[in-house]
Amino acid sequence: MRAGLIIATLAACVGLSRGAAAGADVNLYLLSRVEAKDALTLADVARVETAGELADTLRALVLPARLSEDGYIDRTELSALVARATEESVFIYGNAVRVYARLPRPEERCAEIPEMVVQAGDGVSVVIYNRTITLEIPGSALQDGRVGDTIQVRVKNNRTLKGKIVDKKLVELSL
Repeated sequence: MRAGLIIATLAACVGLSRGAAAGADVNLYLLSRVEAKDALTLADVARVETAGELADTLRALVLPARLSEDGYIDRTELSALVARATEESVFIYGNAVRVYARLPRPEERCAEIPEMVVQAGDGVSVVIYNRTITLEIPGSALQDGRVGDTIQVRVKNNRTLKGKIVDKKLVELSL
């Protein structure tokens, strides 16, 4: 009998909360993530449900750039912004929207290929790191490379070592 009372109480609570949400003047359903752009609008970060012209007004609401500086736009930030734009009750579903940086398109990536900083035959400084010692010796690059590439380098005693290019004419090896 007690279980029946608990179920009836829960059903009444669920019915009340559904009624409150359904009767809300403005419902915002946050998207999980969006791509950053110059001027994000409310329509970019949430599905807006409301009646009449208010829906169009809210969808066109431009979000200040400071809201996404930390990479997220959370529900409290949106609630404060929408409250200034309308007197209606606002219900927000979701906690936050992740704003991620736009990835370059394939054609843009080709234009951004870093320059070769080391050419085969160039003299380079080879920095060798051990736990306690740092050694810098002259060497000769055996391959072309950009910053971040791993290339082969010939050092003074004709040994060939592999190292990572960290700067122009500077190759780093870790032992």
